[in-house]
Amino acid sequence: MIDNYKKMIDSITASEELQNKTILMLKNKANENNKINTTFNSNRRNICAYKICATAACFLIVALSVAVFYRDSFLPNSTFAVRRQTPESKKTLTYAPGTVQSRIMTEEASSISHRGTADRIAPVYKNTKEIYAASENVIKGYVYSTEYIWYTSDAFTTLYTKSVIAIEKSYKGKLIAGEKIMVFEHGGVTTLGEWIKKTSSKEYKSFEKVPKNYDPYNGKSPNTLVNYTGLTGISTMRTGQDVVLFLNTENFEFLGQNDKTGYRMVQFDAGKMVLKDGVYQSVISPDSKGIVKDESCAEGEIDNLMKSSESSN
Repeated sequence: MIDNYKKMIDSITASEELQNKTILMLKNKANENNKINTTFNSNRRNICAYKICATAACFLIVALSVAVFYRDSFLPNSTFAVRRQTPESKKTLTYAPGTVQSRIMTEEASSISHRGTADRIAPVYKNTKEIYAASENVIKGYVYSTEYIWYTSDAFTTLYTKSVIAIEKSYKGKLIAGEKIMVFEHGGVTTLGEWIKKTSSKEYKSFEKVPKNYDPYNGKSPNTLVNYTGLTGISTMRTGQDVVLFLNTENFEFLGQNDKTGYRMVQFDAGKMVLKDGVYQSVISPDSKGIVKDESCAEGEIDNLMKSSESSN
């Protein structure tokens, strides 16, 4: 009986419509399972990626925290810390293109000296210690700006330089770092045309005549830069120079500059040292060489030289 029942069940077949519905249902179910698996795998990959990124971020935060702690705790006095804390490059006044101050930074000026027209005064101070002792203020700084001022009297017309000095360190006196002061020197830079115009005589006697085809510029361009080194034969300061100055107070009323306190250098404008190629070079009048001791020194030794000059007083 059982065998007959199995044969009957096996002989039952579904209709064609039922078969098609069944096949379609199975396909849809299979597609849904694939989507679920794909979404699950994708989410699993994203979760893994997020975990990796989060872990890396944590390591980065820890590393930065350690670095900051190390820097603040162990590096304040190290060479690295000093280098990082060094201020930006020195800021100087910017001049309009074509001005004498801007041109002198890149052009060589012809030298004009009137040393031979006046009696030279013998140097009073023979070395840095003596110059230091004769100074009210001794400072280290740089030239923030320069201005050239013409002075005219009944006797003559001459040129002066007013420099604004940004003080970086004070070795002697009441001036302090961060201040700006005015320092005046005899001499300066101008153009050949301006020099001849300012210094030449404007009047001629009846018997004096200007020669025909006379060229006051001797074949040079009136726009040529000329460096008037004054009675000392020493060039004045230039914008951007690093200097050490030995100063005394001077109001320079005759230049109309008495609205603020001004300063002059001791030793006939030779009271300065100018940094060049890593050396603070003593500035000595050509007529004083061999009399005044040249105490030029390396940039890193200037503080020791000033301390030595101070201790001897």
